[in-house]
Amino acid sequence: MLRVPGGRNAAISYLQQLRSFEQPVVCKTESSIDATNGTSSRETFSLSRDLPQFPTNTQWALIRRMCVIDAEGRIQVTPLTESIQVRHYLEIPPESIRSVATQEIFDRAQQFTEFVMSRRQGGALRLIVEGEKEFRQFMSMGTDAFESSRATSDFQHDVLKSCATCHSGPGIYSVGTYTIFGNGSPLPPELVEGRPEREAEATISWKHQQIEWGLLQGLWDQTN
Repeated sequence: MLRVPGGRNAAISYLQQLRSFEQPVVCKTESSIDATNGTSSRETFSLSRDLPQFPTNTQWALIRRMCVIDAEGRIQVTPLTESIQVRHYLEIPPESIRSVATQEIFDRAQQFTEFVMSRRQGGALRLIVEGEKEFRQFMSMGTDAFESSRATSDFQHDVLKSCATCHSGPGIYSVGTYTIFGNGSPLPPELVEGRPEREAEATISWKHQQIEWGLLQGLWDQTN
């Protein structure tokens, strides 16, 4: 979710500027010499350093809501919010200084805040405090800390400090929804006005395509 100073119309206007920017990606050809195949070249793509920037005091939020399986075996969205991660941009360093700026500049440019659902408090959201640690979940890549042969402390991290690992760029360059693109396309995704209901529909549709959902359906048919 996006909040821009000036309200909803200002946010929609900014997204339109981003979509209409003529050359968001720069293509470079890199040559390499291989002892077996000789000289070869490949194309690499990177975001333009001239992308339109949102203003300071912009906020981006990642909100996770819980889905459950009902008595009929269907996925349903619930009103339970599992976590809210907010990034507040206090300043926007220019992308042109990225190669010479210290990491400290980019770290102080954003304020990270996170709330998580507390089962001890009946599902209420609680604030993650500075220095709080937890087992990796978002970037666990399927690894279970309690079943790993490594010490479980290896999987613990400072929650708020870990945000900058993936979101340290200036302004729009730190928004993973826009900068992490692929699937065969050299262009970043188009960010458009959306609805929470549409996100829920897309999530359920994605889950229906996963192999574990098919396996679960097979087990469901055997027991019903």
